[in-house]
Amino acid sequence: MRYTSDTPAPPLPQSYTAAAQSGSLRRGLPRFATTIMAVAFDSICILLGMTFGLLSWQLIHGKVLSDGISLTLLLSLQYALIFIFLARAYHVYSQSHKLLQVRDTEIILRISCFTFITLAVEIYVRKLMVPRIMFSVGCVTSVLLLLIQKHLTRPLLINIRSRAAQRMALIIGTGRDARRLFSYLHNSPDLGITPAAFVDETQEEAGGVIYGHDYVHRSSAPILAGEVDGEMLTTMGVSEIYIAGANIAPSRLDTLIRLARYHQVNLSFVGGGHSIEREREPSVTVADGLLITSYNSSLQVRRFYDKFKRTFDLVLAGLLLILTAPTWLIIALWIRMTSKGPIFFKQRRTGLHGKPFDMLKFRSMYVDAPVYASSPQDSKDKRITPAGRILRKTSLDELPQLLNILRGDMSLVGPRPEMPFVTEQYTPVERLRLSVPQGLTGFWQLSADRKYSIHESLEYDLYYIENRGFFLDLAIVLHTVLFAMKGI
Repeated sequence: MRYTSDTPAPPLPQSYTAAAQSGSLRRGLPRFATTIMAVAFDSICILLGMTFGLLSWQLIHGKVLSDGISLTLLLSLQYALIFIFLARAYHVYSQSHKLLQVRDTEIILRISCFTFITLAVEIYVRKLMVPRIMFSVGCVTSVLLLLIQKHLTRPLLINIRSRAAQRMALIIGTGRDARRLFSYLHNSPDLGITPAAFVDETQEEAGGVIYGHDYVHRSSAPILAGEVDGEMLTTMGVSEIYIAGANIAPSRLDTLIRLARYHQVNLSFVGGGHSIEREREPSVTVADGLLITSYNSSLQVRRFYDKFKRTFDLVLAGLLLILTAPTWLIIALWIRMTSKGPIFFKQRRTGLHGKPFDMLKFRSMYVDAPVYASSPQDSKDKRITPAGRILRKTSLDELPQLLNILRGDMSLVGPRPEMPFVTEQYTPVERLRLSVPQGLTGFWQLSADRKYSIHESLEYDLYYIENRGFFLDLAIVLHTVLFAMKGI
């Protein structure tokens, strides 16, 4: 059935219809309330597991353990505290989608293993009188109860969480990415987005239904035919449009962009390769392995982190400069002895928000080598000097960029700065690299893909931009030190 201004929209599931009529769903319990419920469920499972461990010991030995109740309560409390702390760290209570919940089970098993080891070490160190059978059976039973409980209570918690205000979404496309996106949105109530329907503008699959990824076909959405128009958006109360794998002509895409802007609907794309000029730079997130590009939201601002990052750069770069000063002298003499020319090499690069600067390196190639030619891919390249072979192998040629960091041109950690002729050709998605300070090191430098061009490995920088923080920066610096020591 074709959706036009003269015909009503095909019937939607009752929950979607109610949401469309009310604009946004009624307020449900706040997020922390469902988290408390999940914590309570976990604590009860752990208490029951430890109680079963006590009963097993008493059944095997045919007697009652004198301090059994107090010991059970103590072990249950300690197990619960450690488990809940690790569960929070692993985002177990976030209610975000994980394919078939297999990932949830893996995390529960991992956390339980860590908890068991921690308690076992404590019992051994403090020489507590805890029966081994009681402890072992109690821990194993707790894990089994936790796994069963998570499987049974997850739908309940999702249903409660999803009653909070929701935004209705249309997914244009019916392919694999569209189906994965539907499953992700449907099973992630934290996002506050309800996938109401798929739209097939080619009308090849009109009237059908697409099911989500689950063990049984419990989640589904209808496939609407025809082109998305203003009446469809208004009737269904749509505030989000996702274009997922649909082959849309440029003229039609322009129409959708104007339509979304007029109705103040967020427009996002699933997958890469989109280059649409908008008044705002896009925001890119990774959702369940899908790259989602939104042209209606801005990057998350981290004001405290951004200010602290500069202090971190100044302190650590200054310290590294002092510690490596003797190395600078040795390298300078080595360069002078093995080739003619300056010690330092300057190359124009693009920094934060597109501001150009001169990036410094120890010169590793002969002076007659082109400044902006492609970088050598082989240590036997004839452009590389004898000293340069070792400098490039150990990344010591990058040391002078500590001066760039102190001057504010760069940061210790961030996307690697590109040359201007490359950044001039950036798409809106690629320009996201310039929204944060460019770095001396980062994910790309630590990966095997460093042998390829920087712009060919965009996913590393997008991941960093989305997850940047002090401890991530510190972890990258530590891995870089290890990386350099290995001489990879």
